[in-house]
Amino acid sequence: MNRTLILILAIAAPVAADEPVVQANGNVRFLFRGEFRPNMASARESALQAGQEKMRDWLTRQDPSVHRWPSLDMIRREMNPQELSVQEEQILNQKDRMYKVTMEIELQPKQVRALRGTQRVVEGFWALSSLMTLLGIAAAIFYAHRWTARRYGDPEAQPLAASREVN
Repeated sequence: MNRTLILILAIAAPVAADEPVVQANGNVRFLFRGEFRPNMASARESALQAGQEKMRDWLTRQDPSVHRWPSLDMIRREMNPQELSVQEEQILNQKDRMYKVTMEIELQPKQVRALRGTQRVVEGFWALSSLMTLLGIAAAIFYAHRWTARRYGDPEAQPLAASREVN
């Protein structure tokens, strides 16, 4: 009976705002707050940057980790950030107000797959360019050796044109 009670408490306990919630359909819900800013537009921008940072941390903790994260434009366009609350505070001895926005975003599995695909493409290009660089260096060393051997009188070195002829 104690086990059941503990399980019920664990399920009913509120989730901390710092940890994303994985839903049954695979979507991951992020709840985040920005910093206090002098106007609503900059408060929303601060909240989106905080959300991007939380997604980046969550994606790098995945197995396998994802080292690509959504841009702020992608978050605005595809993830439909929902503004949950706005906290207003008046600055002491002034008429100005400061704003802090709380937002929520859902990251879908298809968006995670797209980020992983982008990461694979970039890593593939890096591998291909590294291989091409190594081949270029090897070819340059080979031709430099042949050129210096002929130049300085190595009797066994053949001219490049002669080495291509077939007997």
